[in-house]
Amino acid sequence: MTGAARILTFEEATARHRSGDLSTALLAYARLLCEHASEGLLPHLLGVVLHQLGHARDAERWLIRAGAILGPDPTLQHNLGEAAWAAGNIQGALAAYGRALVRQPDLIDSRVSLALLLREIGAAGAADREARLSLIIAPAHPRAHLAFGLARETALGFMRATWAEPTFSDAWTNLGAMLLRSAALGAAARASRRALALDPFTGVAWINYGSIQLGLCRPTDAVRLQRRGLSIRPTPEFHSNVLFTMLSDPASGDAEQLAEARRWERFYAAPLRGVAFVHGPGREPERRLVIGYVSGDLRHHPVAGNVVELIERHDRRRVAVHCYAEASRPDVVTERFKRRADRWASTAGSSDAEIAERIRNDQVDVLVFLGGHTAANRLALAARRPAPIQVSFHAPATTGLMAIDYWLSDAGLTPPGWEGRFAERVHRLPVFYTFEAPANAPPPMPRGESAFPVFGSFNNPGKLNDDVFAAWRQILGRVSGARLRLAYHGFFEDAALRRRVLDAMAEVGGRIEFLPSVPDVTGHFSRLGDVDLILDTFPFGGATSSFEALWMGVPVLTLEGDRFVGRVGAELARLLGLEDFVAPDVDSYVERAVARISERSRLHALRPVLRERLRRSAVMDHASQARALEEAYRQMWRRHCAGVRP
Repeated sequence: MTGAARILTFEEATARHRSGDLSTALLAYARLLCEHASEGLLPHLLGVVLHQLGHARDAERWLIRAGAILGPDPTLQHNLGEAAWAAGNIQGALAAYGRALVRQPDLIDSRVSLALLLREIGAAGAADREARLSLIIAPAHPRAHLAFGLARETALGFMRATWAEPTFSDAWTNLGAMLLRSAALGAAARASRRALALDPFTGVAWINYGSIQLGLCRPTDAVRLQRRGLSIRPTPEFHSNVLFTMLSDPASGDAEQLAEARRWERFYAAPLRGVAFVHGPGREPERRLVIGYVSGDLRHHPVAGNVVELIERHDRRRVAVHCYAEASRPDVVTERFKRRADRWASTAGSSDAEIAERIRNDQVDVLVFLGGHTAANRLALAARRPAPIQVSFHAPATTGLMAIDYWLSDAGLTPPGWEGRFAERVHRLPVFYTFEAPANAPPPMPRGESAFPVFGSFNNPGKLNDDVFAAWRQILGRVSGARLRLAYHGFFEDAALRRRVLDAMAEVGGRIEFLPSVPDVTGHFSRLGDVDLILDTFPFGGATSSFEALWMGVPVLTLEGDRFVGRVGAELARLLGLEDFVAPDVDSYVERAVARISERSRLHALRPVLRERLRRSAVMDHASQARALEEAYRQMWRRHCAGVRP
């Protein structure tokens, strides 16, 4: 037998495995298994190396086979848990970790993995308990501190993990992500750069670093960095992140958005078409419909704020409402949805296949996906076609999915002629956006005659970019003594963000004021009283932030953009009779900002009347909007009953 064909001994095979020669070890274990079929250790090792090579489902099968021979060995059960988790078998992973810990309660790797998995599926209390037990068992264990940081959502856990093991790249990655959520952008960037220096092939670190650059008003850089992360680890979540970041990038228009969304469809949805449910033609076009809402945002969130009034006002004689919520952090808004839903289901920890089966068994007629490619979406679920009609609602751009039939909008946000920008059929409502009266907002306050005019922007800094800064520089340069006040949940307290803004607006930087965070919502609304005119961002404009300013009587100067997310301000302005606060291009935006701020007496006169105009406008006529939405669903159902494809 030649050297190349010689079967390695067990000792040689394990030595190759330990050295990292995984392919050779895999072949050797497989050959040895042919000669020793009843040996339990070989399928165990075969499963381990398959998992290391990224073949999680095959690994899980071999580890189950090994367990049938070896019994509930703790190490074997831990490895089975790791493979099952990677394969998406959440319940199998939980069971395997549980068996390992029953036999060996101090098995730290299983204890930590269980904490991490519980946190991922939204079992916050159980995750915290397991993380604390991990630290009791092994106080210096880096992954135990990582699990504690994730369970408690505290940067301290990640910092302790990096102290315990300075080269622990996962800890640096998670530290960067946590610091970003805490609005510590400069520190987040440093942590992410450290993670990438340790392991430049960590996709999530590139994704996080891109999100940090977005927060630092560099959307084009953010898209580039996130694409790099996606190339390393192509997942639907990371790809959705890229799509969302593109909304803020002036270089990525609707055509680029559609092309990227179609790539998402090709990679993650198209392979599932073979498992899609088949639905026959609908019957009884006028019967009561079952409407299902799928969302990760049925909590305190702008999407929830735009739909909660509609769902509460649905006519239960015409529709039944089912909610399928990725509600890992429920709050008082979640409870509002729960109270009004005819059926409520938490999807956290469930696979798409399980959710699809449930929706099909619930006999949902129209399934509505809220939010599109935003966080915690379940868009791949649509490819399984659990309902005969599927709709995208409150997505910031096309989903790109062939399995989603309709895109809800209105004529102002999606003008006639834009149909080619969407994979879905455009269905226009009389008016798209709805807002409810903000709680704890004080009455509009008179604006005193200050010595200088004040512009403001309370939008997410991720919506700022060099084009916006250039326009603002011109405006401040032409309005003598004017100030620009910036605020967003404490983000502008970060030194790196302030430096970025001041560098971009160096000529007028002395007239920019960064407002600190405020302790409550009332404080946020109150400080709008010290602003004369809000400057909207572009190409991604404000929606909720613009409504809040108008609610406090402060007009918003907006640029009517060439994409859905850049037209909300214009629609609000026209509904309120403020057409001259809408600009068609950047030059007009600058001119109109200068002109409107010169009319400060007019701006001040608008303060006491804008709130009442909003109350009388279509965006707050929730009952009429609910009827229009129900009629849209009814028209879709009638087409389906008639055999007409969208």
